[in-house]
Amino acid sequence: MKKPEKLLVDKNFRPASIETGDEVFPNGIFVFNITKLLSFIHQNKSIVDIELIRVKWRIIVTRKIPITSNS
Repeated sequence: MKKPEKLLVDKNFRPASIETGDEVFPNGIFVFNITKLLSFIHQNKSIVDIELIRVKWRIIVTRKIPITSNS
């Protein structure tokens, strides 16, 4: 069985800054800047492979119950 490749740390890596109005998606220790990702994809269409994927959605509805005081 082939061993998985190790991730190499880029010592010069600097995360993209988050500007006011940017759409971000925090996921665990990562924060994905959706605005900057989309901008990169549009500016680099020749090197980005776009694929259609099927997403299975699960909608969870919660209802807030108002708390009333009897005083």
